[in-house]
Amino acid sequence: MEQTNKRIDRSLIAILVVIAAVIVLAIVAVFASNQEIKAEPGSPEFAIQNYSKAVMDGDQDTALKYLTSSQQENCDPNLDSMNYSTRMTLVSTKITGDSAVVKVRIEISYDNGAFTDSSGTTDSFRLVKESGDWKIQQAPWPLIICYNQGEK
Repeated sequence: MEQTNKRIDRSLIAILVVIAAVIVLAIVAVFASNQEIKAEPGSPEFAIQNYSKAVMDGDQDTALKYLTSSQQENCDPNLDSMNYSTRMTLVSTKITGDSAVVKVRIEISYDNGAFTDSSGTTDSFRLVKESGDWKIQQAPWPLIICYNQGEK
């Protein structure tokens, strides 16, 4: 009888070890999926990624470099510090000649002390090629830095 109990104990321990390993792997997978993916240089996604990072970092000069020349000339800057965190995920890209529409999912989280409020939306960037580089013609909120962005 004692031999049977030892087998059950060993089996139980083995099952618990396997369950713990699965849980650890699941946690690692979740954290690994939050890693930033680098876009291909020269692609519309690359311009959006660098522009968005500059906006989120409050770097207006760098952000402006990714806007079209007409946007840069007519920009009435409004790059306030962001009091929320933003996460962006690529949904799709459609390139037609020298223009592109890149759809993204934007998740916004506001930290209100003990409570966190979050929301999400799907919106699009509109880009055009200027001198061989993709430039942003229109960006979605909350990544707009020019009051008049998107106007012609």
